[in-house]
Amino acid sequence: MRSLPAEERFPAEVGDGYLRRHGVVQGWLSDFSAQAILALARWQGARGIRGPVAEIGVHHGKLFLLLYLATRQGEAAIAVDLFSKQHLNVDGSGRGDKRIFLQHVDRIAGSRDGLALIEDSSFNVTPEQLAAHGKLRLFSIDGSHTEAATLNDLQLADATLASEGIVIVDDCFNESWPEVSGALAKYLAAGTLVPFAITPGKVLLCRGPMAAGYQDFLRERFARRVDKEARLYGHHVLVVGVRPWTTRRAIGTTKLGAMLKRLRARLQ
Repeated sequence: MRSLPAEERFPAEVGDGYLRRHGVVQGWLSDFSAQAILALARWQGARGIRGPVAEIGVHHGKLFLLLYLATRQGEAAIAVDLFSKQHLNVDGSGRGDKRIFLQHVDRIAGSRDGLALIEDSSFNVTPEQLAAHGKLRLFSIDGSHTEAATLNDLQLADATLASEGIVIVDDCFNESWPEVSGALAKYLAAGTLVPFAITPGKVLLCRGPMAAGYQDFLRERFARRVDKEARLYGHHVLVVGVRPWTTRRAIGTTKLGAMLKRLRARLQ
């Protein structure tokens, strides 16, 4: 394994390896969303955007590990989950297990450096607790899916996010959890974060001035996976990686595909 630059915590190949096999961790995360989130995290790092990462509702660590493996030396990784306090799990949206979570951290990351655990309801977490580690650059919201809890978590993210940070909201369009979409609509009516992209199962938010930059990165990095430009509660967003990706569609985006389409049209 190559020697690490002084600022890196984990070799890039560790993150790449986990990206290929994140299915070993029980949870809910599409392959494309995992790929896009890690790419955005690395884009931040390459541009000197620093700060801790956090997730509310880590469950067994499926997404949290992606965030953790993208951290650098000195950046905290904050895991917020009820774990043993399941009596506070008012909607039954996941039952995180701390023992299993830490086993995955040890086996996949091989380190707990910078890891900070908060075993409590996010209603009891204060902005000061999170901001004690610095302004966050990545913040995943995947805890209780009630409207009140999701709105609370969005407000926590707003209060603690760095100017160039990203918030990842889970299950906004899941038919089983319409409260998440309702909470996002309420937040966007008064909050300072704006949505800039939708990936499978996720809505990505940031500060307004950063939206165009993040969208440009996604267009360039995932040019063949941009499905459409859309409006979400009045905000311009990219829909990326949502449509099924097939060999036929992949060929259709190439010059050869364009030639075949023209030939088929002539023959019809």
